[in-house]
Amino acid sequence: MKKLCLIAFAGIVLPLQAQQSYSNIENFEPGDKITYIELTDSVNPGSPGKNQKWDFSGLKKDGKEVSQVIRTAGDAPFPGTGRNFDLVECNTDSSYVYLKKTADSLLMVGFYDAAQDFLLLYDSPMAFMKWPVVFGQRIESKSTRRYEVRGMKFIGDAVMTTEADGTGRLKLPGGTYDNVIRVKIEQVATDKDQTFGSSTTVRHTGYTWFDADHRHALLKMDFISITSSRYRSREYTVKYIKP
Repeated sequence: MKKLCLIAFAGIVLPLQAQQSYSNIENFEPGDKITYIELTDSVNPGSPGKNQKWDFSGLKKDGKEVSQVIRTAGDAPFPGTGRNFDLVECNTDSSYVYLKKTADSLLMVGFYDAAQDFLLLYDSPMAFMKWPVVFGQRIESKSTRRYEVRGMKFIGDAVMTTEADGTGRLKLPGGTYDNVIRVKIEQVATDKDQTFGSSTTVRHTGYTWFDADHRHALLKMDFISITSSRYRSREYTVKYIKP
């Protein structure tokens, strides 16, 4: 939160409280890079609300080191046709997130796992970040999405919501960060197999913590569940900025 401001008007001094805004959050440029320590643990993300004290200083320090770097569309693999994106988040595990950036928003276009040769594309880019970010801000985006697994085509309906749900202090193994904002991103998709007609529900809930100085998140927690009539799985991932 911003410090209390005093504004004088007609000889009277009035105290006003203003929300801190963040214009740097994932406002990526080519070449932006960060290194994380990655853990496959289930960690409680803590409470939402103002003036929180999130203490994750006890996270393990012996996790896997991973990095993310932002490239332009032509600097990353794309097995599809029509590059309607301009930025790509390139990850250590050979996965790529295709992004479209406008003057005030960041949109998700698709995802590619090169190791699995798995490509997922959204028919309409899904907006999940709008600048400046302020506490209480909420964005909702909907789209159909398409992918193929073992020759079977899937088409799904996805809803993505982004909410800046907390502010406060964040403690990590590498240090303490003040004036932090937490952004919760949730995507729920119901994908239908076009061969047999079966449905799969994929729910991805992510918590991300940012300060005003970093474009990338200081801390990320991802919870993914996949449910169908024949298959169920859960996955947990925690990444924090390398000390």
